[in-house]
Amino acid sequence: MTDLLKERLQDHVVIFDGATGTEFYKRNFFVNTSYESLNLTNPKVVGNIHHSYVEAGAEVVTTNSYGANRQKLARFGLAEKCVEINTAAVGLARSQCAENTLVAASLGPLGKEVASGQISFDEGVEILGEQIQALEAAGSDFLMFETLSSQIGTECAIAAVNRFGRLPFVFSFAVDRDLETVYGEPLSAILALLDRSKRRPTAVGLNCDIGPEPMLDALEKLLPLSHYPVIVQPNAGVPKSVDNRMIYMCSPEYLTTYALRYANLGARGIGGCCGIGPEHIRDIARS
Repeated sequence: MTDLLKERLQDHVVIFDGATGTEFYKRNFFVNTSYESLNLTNPKVVGNIHHSYVEAGAEVVTTNSYGANRQKLARFGLAEKCVEINTAAVGLARSQCAENTLVAASLGPLGKEVASGQISFDEGVEILGEQIQALEAAGSDFLMFETLSSQIGTECAIAAVNRFGRLPFVFSFAVDRDLETVYGEPLSAILALLDRSKRRPTAVGLNCDIGPEPMLDALEKLLPLSHYPVIVQPNAGVPKSVDNRMIYMCSPEYLTTYALRYANLGARGIGGCCGIGPEHIRDIARS
């Protein structure tokens, strides 16, 4: 099977897209909505968001399927629509692609549910497996496991991709600037799990949790540890107090300053997470 992502990462720094959730929020879809269900109820809006990223210069479009596993969909009474929602997610992303755009099939973590005993480890593997199979059958180019934030969540994803996956895949982690999860687990120990896996990722990534500046620290620490190309997707950071006003500092120009530093350090893919929109990706791609 041809690994198109691997070829691109070897050839040049690949531009990924930004967030979808915050783009829905800007369009007045509030957080009590299943954003993934919009693939069925508001496909035009989903397609427009994908189109805005492709137009901005993104070479990888990420499907609107982050929370489209049956465990999370059940909160909205949509568990039985898991396959339909994931199939639609890939179709909508593909419909907006340029000739050389890749479709990354997004899968969010189940770590918290497994760690708390809300679901068993084996149930977690089955839940991810159902989503993996739907996303692959719909025609995505690779799987993107996003915001992995625990060892147990990573172990669950590894087991699922080994059992059910066929396509190339990426594991992207949510850690702090010192490469630790919210549970205090070092990313170095989690990366060792990947090295022992039957199937190995095409790349590893850092996404969410931290903004552009701490992401630079995290990247500097990760690069010597990683046997894989590294993709970075920071969020917009936290607001800062300026003359008693809370202001988000992550303008497109600010993010691009750091994107250039990521590339100079050795990152092979650059995009954005929560709060990063098409205007940021356009500035990165242009630069």
